[in-house]
Amino acid sequence: MTILEWAGRIRDGAARRAMTVWARWKTPAYQLKSPDWYIVKYNIVVQYRVKGDRIADCIAKASHESQSSASVDALQREHREALECAADHARELILTAARAMRRLGPVPQSGRKQMRTFLGRTVEPATAVTLAGILLAAADFTGSSTPGRRSAPLRRRGKLMRTLRSETRFAQLRPAQLIEYAQRKERKNHLTYRVHYNLACYFSTTAGKLNGDVEHQALFAAACPLDRPSRGSGGDSPPAPSVEENVLRLTERAYTQLTTAIRRAPRGKREELATWAQDDPTLEVLRVQQDEKFKALTQEWATHRLQHVGRSRPALEPLLEAREQNGWSIDAVLELWGYALQADPRAQAKLRKPEDWDGLLKLMELAEQTP
Repeated sequence: MTILEWAGRIRDGAARRAMTVWARWKTPAYQLKSPDWYIVKYNIVVQYRVKGDRIADCIAKASHESQSSASVDALQREHREALECAADHARELILTAARAMRRLGPVPQSGRKQMRTFLGRTVEPATAVTLAGILLAAADFTGSSTPGRRSAPLRRRGKLMRTLRSETRFAQLRPAQLIEYAQRKERKNHLTYRVHYNLACYFSTTAGKLNGDVEHQALFAAACPLDRPSRGSGGDSPPAPSVEENVLRLTERAYTQLTTAIRRAPRGKREELATWAQDDPTLEVLRVQQDEKFKALTQEWATHRLQHVGRSRPALEPLLEAREQNGWSIDAVLELWGYALQADPRAQAKLRKPEDWDGLLKLMELAEQTP
């Protein structure tokens, strides 16, 4: 099977089923009462975005294998169509959320206040960040160069709505404008942990694109809100940063957003989010560039719940050192920790070194094999 034939079989059955469910719910009354419509709609956006990412991998593989230009062109058309569908659904989701918030009013009834908060602090900014990532992914296949000039900021919701409704304005929309819109809410402390996690993924993915882009300054300007450059004593602008400097800036932003996301997540979600981040492909560049800080952050929170289990427990630091030395997964650490908690306090006190945990693991495996 060729790459083209395999890519042609990539069909989002889940997206089509979700579209059917969404069509049944497309009533203004339902959009004001339940968050389910928005959750399903957002999942449709993600489905098409994932489809675009898969086809992009096929394009890279086809180019590496020097397949015919016709095959690559067909894959690029598939890629454009997937991203256009994702962008259209994202636009509609943002516009629908804005209409719902307008109908709910600035001070909604007590029963609907939670719904407006969900729309304004999660749905709208999270979808805006996702749409920014879609526009950034589509930039490689539009055939036009990414402009390096600063784009006009979208400071108010009304301006964003007018931009999304107009095909002409939407064609000129830059990812940096959507990111700046989301970060404007961040300065007012109006974002949930899910949006901060989306921002972390966006900055990490953008850093990965910069590594392979010759016009990195133009791409960086189009992708991220820029700090206004300070001028020297002679009035001259400072020299443009290198690719490495821009990548470092982006990974630092990604690390800051990931830290905020984990710390703002509700109790019980922090450990889950930290564990998920360790294997998230969109955070790959962050894991590589900020290796030590990333490991310290995610390991701290992924094992945070271990600190509160049981009255008598062994020291956690040797277990984490053993995990680092042996490359154990978080699931293996949790299983080993649970096994240690079943031991008496005197046996727990002997687990002082990473080697002690290696011995306990062998003992646990032996106990599982014994009938």
